[in-house]
Amino acid sequence: MRGAVINEEEKLRVLPLEHQCDRFEGVWNLSSDQGNLGVLILTNIRIVWFASMNSMYNVSIPYLQLHCCRIRDSKFGLALVIETSAISGEYVLGFRVDPEEKLQNICRTIQVLHKAFIAKPIFGVQHNRERPVIAYILKWSAHLHRLRIFI
Repeated sequence: MRGAVINEEEKLRVLPLEHQCDRFEGVWNLSSDQGNLGVLILTNIRIVWFASMNSMYNVSIPYLQLHCCRIRDSKFGLALVIETSAISGEYVLGFRVDPEEKLQNICRTIQVLHKAFIAKPIFGVQHNRERPVIAYILKWSAHLHRLRIFI
């Protein structure tokens, strides 16, 4: 869960084919009794949170491992709750965001990005399938002797 996901300028180190969609300052991670103030970044591949005081204290949750995102009541008030899938350890992470409109917006954005990722996953690899036109012509042409390839 801890690693250098942020560079010296506090910008996200993006993965191949990853695009940052939004960034929210003032997001509290509720993993401790007091919470930790930090930054939440949403991309087309994952959710990233890091502490403002120590960027090495962070979490990166790929949409591939996300089970659900919702808003629930907590001892800190309304909280953004992110649950990972069973195969990913069934982690439950809570984040406090003020005001409530911003909390609702973040939750909706995560749900939309998650749905888009599930519909068309991005694994960081591009593949263009080329049709072997010349091989096809050479293989199937009945008039191979008439075919001339000019270079």
